[in-house]
Formats: sequence, structure tokens, C-alpha cells
Amino acid sequence: MLMKSPGFIISALALLFVQCNPIEMESDALLDAHPIEVNATQHYRFKDEILKQIVLGNNGAALPYGIENVMAKKIIYTTASPDNQPKEASGILLIPENISEKVILLYLHSAITDPKKAPSLSLLGNNELLRAAILASTGFITLIPDYMGYGASSDVPHLFEHKKSLVQSNYDFLWAVHQYLKQNKITSLNKLFILGYGEGAYSSLVLQQKIEETLQFQILHTYAGGGVYNKSRFITSLFETEKNTNALGNFVRLLISYNRNYKRLNKPLSYYFNPPYSHQIETIINENGILKDSMVTGITVRELFTKEFIDGVLEKTDRTYLEVVQENDISDWKPKTPITLYRGSLDQVTAYANTLKTVKEIELLGGQITYEGILGKNHELAQWPFLFDVIHQIKNFNAN
Repeated sequence: MLMKSPGFIISALALLFVQCNPIEMESDALLDAHPIEVNATQHYRFKDEILKQIVLGNNGAALPYGIENVMAKKIIYTTASPDNQPKEASGILLIPENISEKVILLYLHSAITDPKKAPSLSLLGNNELLRAAILASTGFITLIPDYMGYGASSDVPHLFEHKKSLVQSNYDFLWAVHQYLKQNKITSLNKLFILGYGEGAYSSLVLQQKIEETLQFQILHTYAGGGVYNKSRFITSLFETEKNTNALGNFVRLLISYNRNYKRLNKPLSYYFNPPYSHQIETIINENGILKDSMVTGITVRELFTKEFIDGVLEKTDRTYLEVVQENDISDWKPKTPITLYRGSLDQVTAYANTLKTVKEIELLGGQITYEGILGKNHELAQWPFLFDVIHQIKNFNAN
């Protein structure tokens, strides 16, 4: 068992100004041939006393490290949209008052079902920006992107767990922050830890793949919690067992995302969904809404999806759909950087067997990967214990 997570969030209080002290610059071996237009503005200031209370409420005890004031800056940068057009995107750079650690944390957030809770639109509250601020308060410069489709890019749909768009926007965000940190003589983004939960877990590993291909940033370790890494296996398991209905919300978002993005799919929703759900989901899409888990709670696989679609997946006759899903799988990959996967023991969004298979596959290819179970926690409640344990792991890593 890791740590307890009562899930306590306190109200916003007045915050004090934070003056950030730069750390000594390290030699920068990165290529400077990746210019990105960057605009940084002050976003918010997190007071250490508030963050200490949030840690206490969610961890059940104070952390054995100092908690610092944190300044949040909104980063607007240029990347590419899913149709390869120049596009502004956004994220947040969090800088502690006293930067005690000379490595960077990149935190990739879980699925957002309320666009107003994108990191660059958030302040205090039960949101992903607050979790990133807790990480930063322990002495680390911390980065959290919005993802394409949120914040500054909210006029385009977010493609849920779509490998190409997540990698593109998050990789460009890294470069944008790298440029900002160098220009302002704060530090250089040479070494980083990547951590992510839910959608961010998947995003972490696909971004690691990209970085290991380009060799332009050094990842020390990746920590991923509550993620679905092999989509093909996840979908087949969902249709075969029909038990893991808590995963339906994620799968429906995934299905809509891929159907919208891949022209070789682009089928009517009536192919995938039975009535009245096909009409209800189409209405949500047309209104640029985001499907919430509650909309499919209590519905079985056979009630929601058409027999034609289910049979096409299980009998492998819907080749086009299966090929699209496979393109977004994390498979046949030997990572160069160590990975730790986490999962709550009561998680009904991700299956233990599927997570363990990902671990075994990477081990067989010679990759360094470990698994940590979070006892007694479901998908939602495991997120805080995941974050606190990762802080401990990174602190111990740096100490050694």
C-alpha cells in the first residue's frame, strides 16, 4: 500500500507574490534548431501554506520536504493542429520560489471532461493544475500542457488518446518552455522526469518514444499511472468480458476521437452505437461537448454498441478500424529509459491483466520497467497516492 488519499481540497485564499531565484545554468547540449513562437504571461501564485494544507488533506500527513511558494506562468506557443496547420496551444510553467532541484518535471494530466478545467484556465480547486503545483512546491520546475483542444486551442476538438496529436503538441510545448527558460536564464531543460495519469499515462509513454527517437532531451525516468497502453487489447477485452463497464466512457471518447480524425473511418455513429445512444452522442459532438462518464454509466456493452461493430472487432473483419487502433498502440517497443507503471487495485477503468501484459512485453524486449500497485484505491482515488509516491521516488533518485 502506498499512501492514503482522503481527497480533501481547500478553498482559495489570498496568495502572496513569489520571487523566483534562478539556478546555475548547465551546459546545453540540445539542438537550437527547433524555434517555436512563445508568449509567457503571469497566471497565478500558489501560497506555500495553502499547498501544505492540501498535501495534508490528501496525503494524511505532511511531506518530509519543504513546500515552497509557486509562480504559475501561462505559455502560449505555436504547434500544428491535427490537420497539420499552424496552431496556437497553451500550457503552464510552474516555478517554485526556491528551485532546489536541477531537473524538470513534465506532468501530463488525466482526461478532462470539463474544458473549463484545462490547466491554463484553472486556479485553486480540484483540478490538474493544483496537482502540478504540489509537484512544483517540492522544489521542481514543473510543466503541464493543456493538450490540443483545450485552453488556447479549444476551437478544435481534442482527440482523446490520439498518439500523433498528443506527441506533436506536447513535444512542441517542451521546446517552447526550453526556449523560455534559456532566454530568461532560469535553467536549461536538459534532464527531465515525465509523469502522467490516465490519459496522461498514455501520453507519457508515447512522448517518451518520440524523445528517444530524436535524442534531444534526456529523460531520467517515466512514471505512468492508470493508463491504457495497448488499445487493441483494451477494446477486445472490453467486448469479450462485458464486465469492465466503468471503462465505457474512455472507450467512447476514444472511438469518437479516431472516427473523427481518420478519413478512412469517418463512419456514421449509427454503425457503432445502438439507438437512442447514437443520436445522443451525435448531439453532444455537434454541440462541441465532451462525453462524461455518467452518460454511459449502467449501460452494458451490448446495449451501447451495435452487433455489427462488436462482431467486426472480435472476428477481426473490421480491418480498417483495427488498423487505426493498432497505429495508436504502444507495442513492440524497447524503451531506453526506465518506466514505472502504477494502477489502483480497485481500478475498473484499466484492467490489471492488460497493464501486466504491457510490463511483460517490455521486459521481454529488454526494457527496464516495474509495476507498483496502489492498494484499495479505484481509478480516481489512486491519483493522489500516485503523485505523492512519484515525488518520493524522484527525491530519492536525486539524492542518490
